[in-house]
Amino acid sequence: MLFDELKCTSCNNNIQKNENITISTNSNEIKGYTFLKGWATGQKVLCENCSKNLVKD
Repeated sequence: MLFDELKCTSCNNNIQKNENITISTNSNEIKGYTFLKGWATGQKVLCENCSKNLVKD
């Protein structure tokens, strides 16, 4: 898995290896090349269920 152990920011559940995730960030915060593994742990990460609920709202 690309990430060691990610937890959903919303529900605090562990994200599974085969689960789709959403990483929420502002494009102004992205500067140049970003190493995804180190960068993603500092962002708002949503599991598949919470991501779907966000779209519904």
